[in-house]
Amino acid sequence: MSSINELRRLRGSRRGARQQNKAAFFFLLPWFVGLFGITLGPMLASLYLSFTKYNLLQPPQFTGPDN
Repeated sequence: MSSINELRRLRGSRRGARQQNKAAFFFLLPWFVGLFGITLGPMLASLYLSFTKYNLLQPPQFTGPDN
C-alpha cells in the first residue's frame, strides 16, 4: 500500500511544480522583454544599418558588404 500512496504523492507534486514553473516564468518575463527589446533589438538594427548607405534625408539603401 505504501507504493500506491507514494505514487499519489508524486502525482500531486507535479501539479505543484507546474504551478511554480508558471509563476517563475511570469517573474522572468520582464527580464526576457528587456533582453529582446532593449539589448537584441538595437543590436540587430545596428547590424542592418551597417550594411546600408544611410542618409537622414533619404531612405536607407542596402549596399551589402561594400559599405
